[in-house]
Amino acid sequence: MDATGEGAGAQLLEELGPANVFVRGVFHVLDPAHQAALAANLRTLVAGQGQVFLAETNFPGSSLDYLTALGASRHHVPRQLERALQHLPRPGRFGGAERQRAFPASEWELRSEGPVNIEVVPMKPEGLPQQVPGYFALLKGV
Repeated sequence: MDATGEGAGAQLLEELGPANVFVRGVFHVLDPAHQAALAANLRTLVAGQGQVFLAETNFPGSSLDYLTALGASRHHVPRQLERALQHLPRPGRFGGAERQRAFPASEWELRSEGPVNIEVVPMKPEGLPQQVPGYFALLKGV
């Protein structure tokens, strides 16, 4: 199911009932219109009873800086990163400003927000865990 599609929230609500939702790493790859559509469907799904907890990457640099932080260089791109670049949408950032746009205060109560480290698939040769700067928010539909 395309969770940004019209009626997706209502369909999920019918199948699941009011729900709590955890979203990790989705909003930062959507354009603003799809972010707003997903937030609207989530509002329908939580039905005033559940909450949405989201955790998104919020890398402060450019796309090139982000790729470098993940282990890419002029001469080498880690295999996992190369596959992601070929098959996934280009990542952006999602922080407080983007959350305010997608989850307007007239429709959502912000319960908590702040910085967080997001663990990503290790891509450097040593295979050690890697983290990128992120953002979290806990929201309740009003």
